[in-house]
Amino acid sequence: MKNILAGKYSQIKESIDCKLAKEGIHTIQEFRTVKLIFFLVFFNAITYGMYVFNYYITHNFDELTVQLDEQNEYISFLPGIGFVHLIAFTFLCTAIVSRYYSGKHNVKGYLWHYVFMSTTLFLFLVYTFKFGQLFVTSFYERVVYAVIFSITIVFVIIKGYQNAVKMVYGPDVKQHPLMVWLKYIGSSLMAVLTVIAAPYYFIKTVFGSAGDFEQRLMGSLMSFIPLIVSVLMLFLLYFFSVIIRSYYLNKYSEEFRQKFGIEKEVWYGLKPFPKEDETEARAEDIQ
Repeated sequence: MKNILAGKYSQIKESIDCKLAKEGIHTIQEFRTVKLIFFLVFFNAITYGMYVFNYYITHNFDELTVQLDEQNEYISFLPGIGFVHLIAFTFLCTAIVSRYYSGKHNVKGYLWHYVFMSTTLFLFLVYTFKFGQLFVTSFYERVVYAVIFSITIVFVIIKGYQNAVKMVYGPDVKQHPLMVWLKYIGSSLMAVLTVIAAPYYFIKTVFGSAGDFEQRLMGSLMSFIPLIVSVLMLFLLYFFSVIIRSYYLNKYSEEFRQKFGIEKEVWYGLKPFPKEDETEARAEDIQ
């Protein structure tokens, strides 16, 4: 097994472009106190809100509009608030390191930003998967979702490592097409899922067992969450790609700074990008 962190500058210099460096500098440089507070409040509200909803569901089966399986094995999976605290803590670390390195060492801050953000995303998706499984009433359907979710995690780990090996040791030094796709697919993901899910919802609602229409519709929508989470797990491939590239961007910081022709004050964050560079960087992000 090759060490993906032992590459030399001569091996990886063509794998990292100026666009990534500018993106990293912008991300950390603009991470000020107001953004830090907003991120913490918004994300933690979602995370702890999900825990409260999860707690209510598992303790009030008789009062729910949607009929669920009281023998659901996921009721006892991650039941306490400790895992939610862990998610909140990793996100807090993301915000703190981003704010700490802002204007001090933007490139290093970008690396740690993605390390903690990837950890937070993984933990959040695991908890969301558990939450979604509560709405799947069929045991066999839950097993299928669990298998798909597990396969997705294994695929992300193996594929992420293989892509890193190719980046460091060649021959493919270009960013994998899947990474590019994952970066730009976010805006259209929900539209695609809607097209795929619509027939599924219709079949389960219309041709399902007799019962209240609203219950069947809500059950169909909520039981689709585990599959959506499995798809979202693929985004970790892009995160892992950015971590490896930002690792080498930081490891050979001066070499890349000189290669891209960026001033030291701009590179480390002592002063912002000149206006023309900022416009160019944002234009590249849009393309």
